[in-house]
Amino acid sequence: MILKYKLGGEVMAKVYIVNNTNHDYSKAEQYGRLVDVTRGRIPIFKTSTVRAMLEEGLVEFTKDDYLLISGPAIVNVMAATVLYNKFDTVKFLVFDAKQQNYVVRHLNK
Repeated sequence: MILKYKLGGEVMAKVYIVNNTNHDYSKAEQYGRLVDVTRGRIPIFKTSTVRAMLEEGLVEFTKDDYLLISGPAIVNVMAATVLYNKFDTVKFLVFDAKQQNYVVRHLNK
C-alpha cells in the first residue's frame, strides 16, 4: 500500500499520471507525489485490458488526489470514467502550454 507523504506535517495528495511517456512532469509535483497509472506503450485497442490496467493503477486514488492528463485520449477518457463513477468530483491537472505549467480543472456531478 502506498501512503500519502507529509510535507511540513500536512498530508499531501498524489498526482496520478494516466500514461507516463517519459515527459518532464516535475511541475506537477507541487500538487503531490507523482504516481504512474500506466507507463509507455499500452494496447489502446484492447479496451478491457486497458480498463483493468487503469482500475489497478487507480485503486488507491482518493477524492483529494489529481489525475494528470497524459498519453492517448482514449486512455484518459477511460481513467476519468473510472474515477467519475467512484467520486462526486474529479480533479484534473492539464498542462497549459501558454503558462508552461499545470492548471487544475474539476469535473463535478
